[in-house]
Amino acid sequence: MRPLATSEHLVSAYYRRDGQFVQPYFATNPDGTRNNNYSTRGNTNPHTGIAGTKPRDGE
Repeated sequence: MRPLATSEHLVSAYYRRDGQFVQPYFATNPDGTRNNNYSTRGNTNPHTGIAGTKPRDGE
């Protein structure tokens, strides 16, 4: 797996406290705004094709 852009990074696989395994995934780099996150409404994750559902800043 490789990032598509320099504005994202790979999060390594890990186990949650409840023992659930989380697969590695790409996330946008933190920059103080939600508006450009893959999970924000109006954006789509280019790796999965899933549209964001979380509210944008100011909503």
